[in-house]
Amino acid sequence: MGMNYIDAGMLKNAFLAGAKGLEANKEWINELNVFPVPDGDTGTNMTMTILSAAREVAAVENPTMEALARAISSGSLRGARGNSGVILSQLFRGFTKEIKTVDVITTSVLSDAFNRATETAYKAVMKPKEGTILTVAKGMADKAAELAPQTEDVLEFSEKVLEYGEYVLSQTPEMLPVLKEAGVVDSGGQGLIQVIKGCIEGLKGKVVDTNDNPIPNTQIRINRNDARIYPYGWLHTDTVRTDANGEFDWKKTDFPILKYRFITEDIDEEMNGGQFASDATQVIFDSEELTGGDGWYEGSASKEIKITLKEYVDTHTEPYALYTIYGKVTDDQGYPLAGVAILTSPAYTPTQEDGLSSFPAITDETGRYQFTYDKATAIEHTIYTKLSSYWNDPNACKTDSIIVNFAEIELSQGKWMLMGKGSKEINFQLTRKN
Repeated sequence: MGMNYIDAGMLKNAFLAGAKGLEANKEWINELNVFPVPDGDTGTNMTMTILSAAREVAAVENPTMEALARAISSGSLRGARGNSGVILSQLFRGFTKEIKTVDVITTSVLSDAFNRATETAYKAVMKPKEGTILTVAKGMADKAAELAPQTEDVLEFSEKVLEYGEYVLSQTPEMLPVLKEAGVVDSGGQGLIQVIKGCIEGLKGKVVDTNDNPIPNTQIRINRNDARIYPYGWLHTDTVRTDANGEFDWKKTDFPILKYRFITEDIDEEMNGGQFASDATQVIFDSEELTGGDGWYEGSASKEIKITLKEYVDTHTEPYALYTIYGKVTDDQGYPLAGVAILTSPAYTPTQEDGLSSFPAITDETGRYQFTYDKATAIEHTIYTKLSSYWNDPNACKTDSIIVNFAEIELSQGKWMLMGKGSKEINFQLTRKN
């Protein structure tokens, strides 16, 4: 699972970073300007337009999609300068019409927003000309529509849409002879590409054993590690895997001064034999590591880390089994419930209301959860739900419980004292109280 949504806070920071990226390249974009007239002001006009919107976006203290959509649309319309600025503002106008009613932006929402942005911009131009910013926008919208059914990963989706947009931009000289004669691509299209590139905070790393040998195909789950400051962010988990060289690359557009928890697990029995113990590593991005910031734009940061996994030592003195319990929690209308604590009776772990990591599991933004029992004998346990006061009204839904008989779960992959591993899906549907 990758990054499958963009919330309002993430959108705010991404937009401000995109504005700064355009401003930093405005003189280069000005030099590309030969159509419709070679007046060398496309970069300046687009920058003035987006900075007008950025000032309004920066002033939104508690961002919601509706508030950001209003700030982006009204700010860019009021600040629009020149043909390129007007078209950019119309792209923003169409885009924000599509996102203003949602809580989070998914690949499906992004696809619809790209399409509406393009339609709005084309309608605003009396005689649309291909080989311009409009062509680049339409190319990305078409690619977005193609990709949306194929992936829920917003980063993967966005990078592929951007890659295709750059390809369309490279073809603009074949559509407009004046561009080919000057040996340049369309300046407005290049400006749009710079906006979308935005700012991405990145982290590259490597997972190795104690002898510094790379460990391939390990799973790394990443989430924010400060629930008191970012309670809703804690619910979202990004997942990456190491490649054949034990390396991974995680990118995120977000407010950068954050703590993240990286949980690394050797889950590939076939490749690694499950011989390495899991590891939890905290990574902190702070203000001292940010570069390129100015005013409302805090800058970008990147890190390289090394995670060392120790060999797993089985300390069990009698036979045991590993049971993975997973599933989804929804309300009685089928909508996923995030922030629902999953507990057990008898207690699997000692739990504390203010200690989120003490619960066996908490549902993420899709309502899903997972945890693994380490049990010596197969017995019955009760799995039950509890609405955590961090994210929910504890009295909003009736709780539910299901009895699990571990003896009924089929086991495999046993070795040494481990009798085997098994899993069971348990889904809950909670009835909302009137």
